[in-house]
Amino acid sequence: MKGKKLLWNKGVTLKKVTPTVINYELTDASKFANLNACKLSTNLKGDGHYGFPRSENAIPTLGEHKSIALFVYFDDLPFEQRQFDEWKNNQIPTFEKYVAAMSYGKLKYKIDIFEKPIRISKSVLTYNLDTAHDAPMKPNANAGGLISDAVFAVDSEIDFSNYEFINVITPWTRLIGFEGSLGVNLKADGKQFNFASFGPIREYLDDPKKKIWLLHEAGHMMGLIHQFNTRDVWGSTGFPIWSAMANGASQAPEFMAWERFLLGWLSAEQVRCIENFDQGVFTSKLSPLSAVANDAKTILIKLDGSKILVIESRRSSSLSFLSKEEEGVLVYTIDVNIRSNDGSANLVFNTPKIRQSTIGDGLVGTLESGEIVTSGGIKVEILSSDASGDIVRVSKG
Repeated sequence: MKGKKLLWNKGVTLKKVTPTVINYELTDASKFANLNACKLSTNLKGDGHYGFPRSENAIPTLGEHKSIALFVYFDDLPFEQRQFDEWKNNQIPTFEKYVAAMSYGKLKYKIDIFEKPIRISKSVLTYNLDTAHDAPMKPNANAGGLISDAVFAVDSEIDFSNYEFINVITPWTRLIGFEGSLGVNLKADGKQFNFASFGPIREYLDDPKKKIWLLHEAGHMMGLIHQFNTRDVWGSTGFPIWSAMANGASQAPEFMAWERFLLGWLSAEQVRCIENFDQGVFTSKLSPLSAVANDAKTILIKLDGSKILVIESRRSSSLSFLSKEEEGVLVYTIDVNIRSNDGSANLVFNTPKIRQSTIGDGLVGTLESGEIVTSGGIKVEILSSDASGDIVRVSKG
């Protein structure tokens, strides 16, 4: 093409578009109800509920406290070093770390280890605990007797008045089918004990997902229950991943906001309680539940005398790993008149977001920015989300 030049087209200069930032007007904290309005009482008797007040028998959940671990063996069941190793390396450090972090420093427990294996000069069969795992205990089962024998065997060497609960750990065996927290009526060194953890290391030994075994069992001693419906198989698709109290292998062990509220770990500044909507719409910024900052952590909406709607912000942390897709706002109802295992807690969601796992697919059910759910006549809108938390609007729906 003789005589012609090729010219570069420099194109059209585009004006840089700045993303629109919406500044939502947040409801002043003074507009929310007093904290006590959301402390729902229950009509259930005994300890197996998620209402106020907690049982008088429950172990303390505020302050600095101690517990003791006793490692026993029998004439026909030898001591194993891995009893000590599992508790020193896994159960104790996990428990101590979680309670301090989840309570925002309001609770600290130290688990002392009695360094000498304790011989019980009897057969392991003496206590009639030889049933299949999770099977009903025999009518003459005597786990309390075993705990008493362990305590009194070393009572001269330990001042039990320093401790709030006792842990009795046996070697790996199938001759004891029961493990977990146990209600006891035991007095030692003038101290009344209402709870102990007990059982063989078989349940959690060398199982990373069960490092939270003691955390789960101590949660029961604090007054917490199995909050979801466990009548189906635990760990099945549709069973929530949230909280160590869901089961002893929960995939996101960090306690839920309602559990922290029950235990006295949330301050008035961290709770937004709604008793009625006389003032109209409420909008609040929630910081992640795992964050230490004394910001709002949860919105509690009283639905009636026994039911409450709970909203909390969940982000991945050292307490619960979450993928980016799993992070978001967790919404659920609590009915304080429903017992343990029967579904006191129920998630509210649009998309299940099932987490696939080798231990069973679990329900996540978090909400993302832009999602809306309605429960009990209350509409919950997720207005925005970022690493610092979520802005949530609540109204009569």
